[in-house]
Amino acid sequence: MDENRNIIDVSGLGQIGCSLLERISKLCGWLYNNNPKTIAKNTIIEDVRKSNLPIDEKCILISNVNRITKEYYNQKNILSIAVEHLKESSQPSAVDDSWLFQFMDKARLVSIEQAQIIWGKLLAEECNNPNSVPKSLLFILEQMDGEDAKAFTEVCSCSVRISCKGDVSYSPIIHDFGEGNYYKTNLEFGNLLRLESLGLIKQELGPFKTGFATGLSGVPIIASYSNQQFSFPDSCTSVPVDRVIFTHSGSVLCKIIDAPIIEGFFESQCVPYWERWIKDSEKKIVGDVN
Repeated sequence: MDENRNIIDVSGLGQIGCSLLERISKLCGWLYNNNPKTIAKNTIIEDVRKSNLPIDEKCILISNVNRITKEYYNQKNILSIAVEHLKESSQPSAVDDSWLFQFMDKARLVSIEQAQIIWGKLLAEECNNPNSVPKSLLFILEQMDGEDAKAFTEVCSCSVRISCKGDVSYSPIIHDFGEGNYYKTNLEFGNLLRLESLGLIKQELGPFKTGFATGLSGVPIIASYSNQQFSFPDSCTSVPVDRVIFTHSGSVLCKIIDAPIIEGFFESQCVPYWERWIKDSEKKIVGDVN
């Protein structure tokens, strides 16, 4: 991007941010303009208006300018968000070319502000941890509508962070649905079916449900939710998470979603469930010994 610094303003973006934009510039031919205002669009449109082209061609060119300008600012907003979330250890140069190219191609069509925040954080996550965001997630996000996003956010609100020796995973704790909606959310069974079809979650169906478990190696295993924690006994080598789990794509997306905390969820839905499971496990061990 050095040859373009005289016409493209990247001031205030920092070294890592400039590194990311330089990578995108070389790969996609995309240039970042940090100026809050631009006259380029109006200048081009005015030139077209004054030209001797047939009226139909003028309309086509002006329409293309409006479309391209909108797509450019969609990409720019997303990149600005990504730069804000880059770490000092970020490695934009390690991001796969095809991944980055597909990301920029899809980002140009993302115009809703909340969706742009998610896409920006996703790019930052891939730069901070190269090869951590699967390409499949880009296609999933492309297919999601507002209702899907709302439902997934509610699943994230019902999710806990499970850690063991530096390994971290995210798992929803969603028990069987009864009459009406799930605990203090608007989730319904149809929402879960849709999220499963998108490839964000898997759920256990059928009459003989035993529930999923997160397999971890080592101790201690700690589950946390907001500022609350639950420590599992050293005898536990897995954590039961009941009938719904994230796919890899879902787990990555959950990590960057700012989901609201549900009051009373952890102490009323998670802790009693795990305490019963631990008690039943201990009984089974005693029975096997006898």
